[in-house]
Amino acid sequence: MVNNRKKDLKKVEIYQILSRIIGYDFNENIGDITNENFLGFFRWNNGKDDELEYKSKCKIALEYFKTCFSNSSNDIIIVSSLFISAKRIKRKKNTIEYLLSTTGYILPIAEKIYLYDEHLYNDKTLLDSDHKLNELTSSFRIFHNASFQTIIDLASIMMESDIMSSNSGYLFFIIPMYNVVIYSHDDIGFGCYSMNEKGLEFGNMFIQNIKKFDNRFEYILRN
Repeated sequence: MVNNRKKDLKKVEIYQILSRIIGYDFNENIGDITNENFLGFFRWNNGKDDELEYKSKCKIALEYFKTCFSNSSNDIIIVSSLFISAKRIKRKKNTIEYLLSTTGYILPIAEKIYLYDEHLYNDKTLLDSDHKLNELTSSFRIFHNASFQTIIDLASIMMESDIMSSNSGYLFFIIPMYNVVIYSHDDIGFGCYSMNEKGLEFGNMFIQNIKKFDNRFEYILRN
């Protein structure tokens, strides 16, 4: 894959990248955000005949991510606005989610947030207005030099967590040396945005090469 010299990004540059990707509607699901920076994504092909469990499929996607970025962990910038009910996470102390909440990657909150996943949250409380949710999901925290295991743990929970709701904020991996922004999703896979034209080649290869790694995945490109 293409390799470029690492570029150090300032905080304001990171926020500029996010604004180009998300815009200003922070209630939108990551899977619905498509713009000129969006390159595409890959996911498990449910049309394939297989007997693998969900977690096993996620493990394959994570292994592919490792082959692409395990030697670039120091170049990955984590940007997270993930949050979770503080009351709920306290009851889940033996989970990856709890560990990540103790180090700031996931923000425990006292407020009851209106959550859409009925099978997870039957007790719903609507806040005074939608702008509170917007405020939470736009409160990005930036992390440099995280361990690669932390990066994998974060990618994993976005695919397979039974604690996090689907609208619990955003998680992005910004990789300046490749000029791409990667995210994981619960269709078992990863999506990719380009930061600029330099990221087009690498980003497209990252998405398409999943078929060489495991042909039970499918990919969809913007063009």
